[in-house]
Amino acid sequence: MYWTYLKAFTFLLTLALIFGGGYVAYRYYVAAAMESSTYREEKVPATRCVFQVSNFDISYTGVAYFIGKTARVDIEVHDNTGTRVRHTISDGYTNYTWKDSESTAEEVAPDKLDFPNPRGIQFDKSCEPMWWVPSTIFDIPGVSL
Repeated sequence: MYWTYLKAFTFLLTLALIFGGGYVAYRYYVAAAMESSTYREEKVPATRCVFQVSNFDISYTGVAYFIGKTARVDIEVHDNTGTRVRHTISDGYTNYTWKDSESTAEEVAPDKLDFPNPRGIQFDKSCEPMWWVPSTIFDIPGVSL
């Protein structure tokens, strides 16, 4: 009787390890795909990317968070006028942006952003899966949806 339970437990544990390992591998595969190109899938698992872009007169450093169709970018823009810290949340249709000093976000057209569209970041970045996502990461200041 003991061996029957042990066999069943071993079988279930093996299945859990196989499926759990497969899921972890899938999450890292998606993160790697986001690093190598512009990743535009509709159902992106929670992923965090750190990036840095610079040319002669402007540079961007920041962190982008992707979940499903929603993206958030926290970015520092460095140019000849100084440094600006901006936050943008995009659901694929609407962009909301605000500065650190502002308590309300404003709706902005994609072509009016002072940095690349969060869904179209096409530069070197390092991405990794987010296993625990803060519940407030996609809250937009001053906007009730």
